[in-house]
Amino acid sequence: MAQTGRDDDHTIDALHAPVAKGNARAGRLAGWCWSLLLTTVLVIGGANVAYPLMRVLCGVLGGLAMAVALTSRHSQWARFGWTDGIVAGIVLVFVIQIIPMPPALWTLLPGREAIAVIDREVFGQLQWRPITIDSEATFQSAAFIIPFIGIYLAWRSGNGPRREGMVRGIWIALAIAVALGLLQLAGLGMLHPYPVESDNEFGNGFFTNHNHQATFVLMAAALAVALGRGLPRAIGEGRVLGLAVGVSLAVLASGSRAGVVLMAAVLALLAAGWAASRLRPASRGGRFGRGYLLGGALLGVTLVGAVSAMIGADRFAMGRGALGEDQRFEMTPIAWKAIGQFWPTGSGFGTFQVPYRQVEPVEAVRMLNVMHAHNDLLEALVEGGVLALLLIAAALIRIGCLARKGWRQKGETRVRSALVAVALMVPLAHSLVDYPLRTMAISVLFALALAALDTNTSNASAMNA
Repeated sequence: MAQTGRDDDHTIDALHAPVAKGNARAGRLAGWCWSLLLTTVLVIGGANVAYPLMRVLCGVLGGLAMAVALTSRHSQWARFGWTDGIVAGIVLVFVIQIIPMPPALWTLLPGREAIAVIDREVFGQLQWRPITIDSEATFQSAAFIIPFIGIYLAWRSGNGPRREGMVRGIWIALAIAVALGLLQLAGLGMLHPYPVESDNEFGNGFFTNHNHQATFVLMAAALAVALGRGLPRAIGEGRVLGLAVGVSLAVLASGSRAGVVLMAAVLALLAAGWAASRLRPASRGGRFGRGYLLGGALLGVTLVGAVSAMIGADRFAMGRGALGEDQRFEMTPIAWKAIGQFWPTGSGFGTFQVPYRQVEPVEAVRMLNVMHAHNDLLEALVEGGVLALLLIAAALIRIGCLARKGWRQKGETRVRSALVAVALMVPLAHSLVDYPLRTMAISVLFALALAALDTNTSNASAMNA
């Protein structure tokens, strides 16, 4: 009887082995599908509004990611948390802005006087209208966030193979961006995917805006290291140094002044964090330990190198004109005036140009069409009003709390959380002088990083799945 039982066990094991192999093979295939999907979204997501086909494709792929995340039996959902609430709030704000209201309500909102006059002249009476002054523009902006939500949900509910595949997609997109940027700067202009709209004198990778190329490679490099399986043991590892050199060259090739400043800040933060992890208590004799000396020396070398690179890249980028002549300095006070025109409800997402032109002084009008405020905080306040302000504040507070919680962890969790937090801070800092998060590729990467930071701090083993 005992022999019969052992034979049955062997038979069951023999039957389970092909099933296990089949499941592993299916998991690898699914992981590569996610790699392909995310790589495609990132690469084609570098286009601006002048290329609607690319944005539509991003929306379709983002919707596909959302559908799979919501319906797949492999999705693993955690309890609804604060980060999920903030993401849901973003969707809710768009919905609120496009709900029609009776004339008695929308006429009470500031900045709608001209619309009321037009309604009376054209229709003879006031019409039902939403908060936004342009429903079509706001609806198109709402479609823009589909990839953001899709990738956020895909990572949030992802199992090991899915997340591994998505990290692989970040690596592939990063390699393409760096290679394209360097080859473009070397003179291969044929490699610019958007030759009409892009800054062809710079190495802007698969972006139409060279500033966004710099932000992307910094974000992608930090995330690729943070979310990978094998975390580097030391900052001096060959793969870390090689990645740092490649990304730094790509940032310099982009000719982005803000990108170079961000690169210097990221290098300084990484050096300071590494030094802090190596600190040793002072000896009884009052001398500093070797960790202090090594960390201080590394930080000094990093800062000197970063500043030197910044000076060189700034001179290179100055070919566009002196910094003091940058139009951003004129646009900021005008954007503040535009906020007051529609406060506290905002004019509606995607409608920035209308309130901006209403308050733009004649002497500030140029041939260049102002599409954005080059300050995403101000533009969000113009379009979203007080609700946008509350969401931004909630997101910043949440990121800060998660980063602090992650830093209090030990081992790899601490390092991974710090790197993901750095990846999130890069586009947020750049948003003060530009609009990187309005580019689909960067917004998608931001969504993934936000989900990863939340997952890492709530479950220390999630990133190592």
